[in-house]
Amino acid sequence: MTTIEFCEKRTNYHNQSYSVIYIAYPSFNIVFFSFFFHFFAFFFNFVQKFYNKGLYKNLKEVFGESPFLWLLPI
Repeated sequence: MTTIEFCEKRTNYHNQSYSVIYIAYPSFNIVFFSFFFHFFAFFFNFVQKFYNKGLYKNLKEVFGESPFLWLLPI
């Protein structure tokens, strides 16, 4: 039994899109994460730009206001 035959037997006719995922993705040589990433690339790019404030400000957000206290093991 081939993969397509297996998916066709598993197909629930009330939910056709479920089996399309398992047939269409391999036929286009992509995996789910790749599809997910490309589909939401705009959102990820927006979030990255929104939260990235630059190296110094990012370190200040994590370690606190005073750079002198960053290396102290408190």
